[in-house]
Amino acid sequence: MNTSKIVFALAMGLAVVGCKDKNGSSDTGVTTTSGTTGGTTGGSSFGSGDVSLSLTSGGIALTVSNAPSGFDFGINENCGDPGNCWEAESCLTDTAGYAFCHDAGTTGVSLAKVAGPDDVVSSSTTLFDDSFAGTLGYMLDDGSTCYAWGDYKSYFVDGAGCTAW
Repeated sequence: MNTSKIVFALAMGLAVVGCKDKNGSSDTGVTTTSGTTGGTTGGSSFGSGDVSLSLTSGGIALTVSNAPSGFDFGINENCGDPGNCWEAESCLTDTAGYAFCHDAGTTGVSLAKVAGPDDVVSSSTTLFDDSFAGTLGYMLDDGSTCYAWGDYKSYFVDGAGCTAW
């Protein structure tokens, strides 16, 4: 099935919840399985299937393949309380003076979960882990083109003009 899925690991099993883009379509080409987002593009051009994202209790691991150039990686939270969400890792907005953008290069980046904003280091650590599943949007930006996916991709689509996956 070529749909975006969010998989929540439970103590002894998995629950799969389908996601839809802002137009109500769930056929994005990006899938999430056991905390991993990935798929195949079926061709040589860069697309959603060239991205794999794992959201775990230890942080985030992003793998990129077939990248035409290096990417910045942004993450944003939709906490339901505008102005009080952690937006500092979005590459677009700061939160209480904190601002980070993670360099994913052409192959991806692994970000270890840390306890507080003072511990976040660009391209090394993050405040996000699997406890934020269902509230995050992600962005890859090479300076001329950006791509957005996740439950809160609208932040990057609307705010930066990214292509929605």
